[in-house]
Amino acid sequence: LTSFFHLVAHTPHTKAPRLPTPSSGPPSSAESKKASPHERSDTEGGTGTARKRVVGNPKRPARVLKLTSLQGEMLIYVTLLLSCAVTPVSATRGSGHSMKPDDLKGLAKYIPGKFFHVRGQGTGQIPQIGLNTAGIVNKSTILAAIEVGYRHLDTSLLNGNHKALGDAMRESGVSREAFWITTKVGFYPKNMWTMLPPLLNDFVSASGGYNFLNEKTREVEAVEHSLEEMGTKYFDLCLVHNPHGNSFELWGSYLPHMWTIQGNGLVYSWSQYLARWLAWTVSKSVNLISPTSFVHRMKSWRNLEKLYRQKKCRYIGVSNYDVDMLEEMHSYGHALPAVNQIELHPMRQQKELREYCKKHQIVLTGYGTSMLMEHSVVQEIAHAHNVSPYQVVLKWALQSGITVIPKSTSEGNMKANLETMFKFYLTKDEIKKLDELEEGRAFYWDTNIVSAGPKFGFRIPRDADEL
Repeated sequence: LTSFFHLVAHTPHTKAPRLPTPSSGPPSSAESKKASPHERSDTEGGTGTARKRVVGNPKRPARVLKLTSLQGEMLIYVTLLLSCAVTPVSATRGSGHSMKPDDLKGLAKYIPGKFFHVRGQGTGQIPQIGLNTAGIVNKSTILAAIEVGYRHLDTSLLNGNHKALGDAMRESGVSREAFWITTKVGFYPKNMWTMLPPLLNDFVSASGGYNFLNEKTREVEAVEHSLEEMGTKYFDLCLVHNPHGNSFELWGSYLPHMWTIQGNGLVYSWSQYLARWLAWTVSKSVNLISPTSFVHRMKSWRNLEKLYRQKKCRYIGVSNYDVDMLEEMHSYGHALPAVNQIELHPMRQQKELREYCKKHQIVLTGYGTSMLMEHSVVQEIAHAHNVSPYQVVLKWALQSGITVIPKSTSEGNMKANLETMFKFYLTKDEIKKLDELEEGRAFYWDTNIVSAGPKFGFRIPRDADEL
């Protein structure tokens, strides 16, 4: 179509000659003036009988569409715009495959970005789908993900795989600028090793051991160490891993993960309620005595602001922060977080937090979708679209404007997860069914027991640097 318009635009505009009829000869000038632009009258056999002859008669050349060069170029431009606008809609909202699996290798450039605009950092965009690399330490797995089309890679100091990511990126031949790398630091409370609850020993062992650089207030050292391991000059996004300011907060927030993941689905038993209540009570008492937890969160964020000014992190954000935690940041942050990474799925929709982040133009990245794969509603919708239950939950998040970071070590599942962006579209009724699964249930971390500083009337003390 574009080639056609281009040809028309550059075709010489010559007037088509009129062919004489065998019987009557050339038409007179008077007859030509009376003839319509679309037809003319000829005499047949000299009898004077009028006959209408349409311009499209094979004996007469078709008229050339008259367009100036400028008009032709405008048509080309409009055609290109329409092709760009229509293709993604059909690809996104279609019920079947819009792209062949072989096309996924070049899919990276089609992944849309989610925009944010926050105080102190301005405007940016993060790819709406990425790969969660937690537990992935093999370079070959990361290379496979890059080959499939992933350019947004999510990691953390806790994962311990910065070197593997850096090696895979260099070996892939893809430029550093084409990647979006998110990392997280500041997982453990300051000086936590001396008061680590026994319940967390298994978690620490599973995460590769305790790294003292991963403590609160040591974010600058942690990022510099991670950059050196990865062999790059900057991270695209760096997050404070969680808001825990003391071991009781970390222990209480970790209970859903321990009961659900390690306890084979024993969720919200009376013992968990009791344990969480005890952790919250102790945490609240500790914070009322001293605002240490609040100050550590403040110092962690200011360390990230320093890394942002040093251009070692293009953007900065937080993880597992609720509304109180984000509101608290107004009291000490020169900048607000660009991204908040939280557990978010149909059974834990966090609507209040989503509204808050939407108001302040903070992007939400959701994790925890794998826990709903056995739910009957999810399976029913998956069957209707001939996709996996995991893809259904991912699509629910994507259509809700949430950035997702599905985890997989299988190349086939990596492709399927990435293809979710384009393969099918959930109907309004299907989204309604998934929305009705809301229970407020946390499967991983629940930071609601963390006491926000301003909520308890805390103010930044003069000796904050000494805490």
